Amino acid sequence: MNKFDKKFNTERRTNVRKAFGDKDALLIYAPKNLYYLCGIDGFGAAGLLTSENFTLFLNENDYEIYKESPDNEICARIYKKGIIGNTIKETVRKGKISEIFVDKADEKALINLKNTIGMNIKTTDAVEKARMTKGEEEIKKIKKACEIARKGIEMAMKIYLSEKRISEHNLAAEIEYFMKMQGSEGTFEEGILLACGKNAAHIHAKPSDKIVVDAMLVDLGAKFNGYFSDLSRTFTERADNEVRQLAEFIRNLERQCVDKIYAGMKFSEISVFAEKEINKKGFKFFHLLGHGVGLDVHEMPFITNNSKEDFAENMVFTIEPGIYRANKFGIRFEDTCVIKNGKARIL
Repeated sequence: MNKFDKKFNTERRTNVRKAFGDKDALLIYAPKNLYYLCGIDGFGAAGLLTSENFTLFLNENDYEIYKESPDNEICARIYKKGIIGNTIKETVRKGKISEIFVDKADEKALINLKNTIGMNIKTTDAVEKARMTKGEEEIKKIKKACEIARKGIEMAMKIYLSEKRISEHNLAAEIEYFMKMQGSEGTFEEGILLACGKNAAHIHAKPSDKIVVDAMLVDLGAKFNGYFSDLSRTFTERADNEVRQLAEFIRNLERQCVDKIYAGMKFSEISVFAEKEINKKGFKFFHLLGHGVGLDVHEMPFITNNSKEDFAENMVFTIEPGIYRANKFGIRFEDTCVIKNGKARIL
């Protein structure tokens, strides 16, 4: 249930407190955020972070599991089925908390929580911002996920070159199975993105029953100990010369972007550079240049022309330039990267 050394849990809670500022309390509902703060991956749980304490709300069953490896810095409380809000309300009143922020909740859950606790509740992305930079243990997990994903890419290439009558759907299924056998806990929630020829012109194309021909775009990621990787490749051995040349251009552009990125550089600067290079080839830039990777395969930051943030040490993100021509083809190359010693490098 708890896959982190407890000292890392403490460090992450400290990071969130810094991002959260001097506000009274932060209520954690999103499962990934809860996992980030205490290593607990149980659904139906919640956490309350204040400047001094972290209270974990669990059902009876999860509490018994938690007791097998408790964290002395966490106060764990049991709530009865269906009335977690009442247990939170009791804790809030005892702590003399006057203002509460919540990380993520759908509108209905937020209204129910406000009515139960009897206080105004606001949303905040403090946890998501803290998750933008990774600790060494997190980076190791993502690196391992990248290693598994690269094996998946190699298998995809092998099948692409050897199987002449395989469908996109069956090829994707073979890769997913192979990566699980290599140690992946799963792929993306929506599965591997894999398409060939004109199907690949859809930026997030899902596998179809079409037989693999022409160029093939595969976008996949592994998951290791809760952390994702995200890689894309375009195979052009069955494509015409135009597509091959464009694929080589995009591959080189991706490497150029990675080489240019440094700590302190604005996201918008590298995104604008990539767009200008793509425009020179007569294509529009339809997709963001990259995004954060971690407990979610797509998380903050998002690298666009309008982004205000800067790259920072230990930030993990993708770089994924691509070009797409409707009803013809789609080409993308993508790697998961990290900022180390002030410069970007591929994990």
